[in-house]
Amino acid sequence: GRRLPEAPPHTTLQICGDEVRMMYAEETWVGATLQKSLKRFSDPVLGALRADSARTAGWRLCRSESMAEVLEDLLDEPEARLLLLVEDAQRSAEEELEAARDEGCSRVIFVLGDHIGLSASAQELLQQRFGARPVSLGAVSILTS
Repeated sequence: GRRLPEAPPHTTLQICGDEVRMMYAEETWVGATLQKSLKRFSDPVLGALRADSARTAGWRLCRSESMAEVLEDLLDEPEARLLLLVEDAQRSAEEELEAARDEGCSRVIFVLGDHIGLSASAQELLQQRFGARPVSLGAVSILTS
């Protein structure tokens, strides 16, 4: 759906792998980089000063009216695939990524919920409207906060 008129636009984070120059698989580093990206996005002066930062290269933030609008734009390519991170999904993300590679997918999009997860109706909508494929990251729960 669309956002309410008095609500601010949604903020969307896109990490473009082909532009990323620095990435560490460490929770605090990713959190700090997200915070820096948000500051760059909200402050044009700071954004101009850090425009060539290796740390935030490839991290893009944009405003959008709805999640559906974002997904429609991202899934515009025929080789795009939408993966829905669900704890109890039957198929692993690794299996689905291998299949995507074998099938020539040029873009893979992940959707995840908050610490509660997406509702069953939201999951069903994403599967029916956008062809989302539920995948699991493994047996260990990962907190998304």
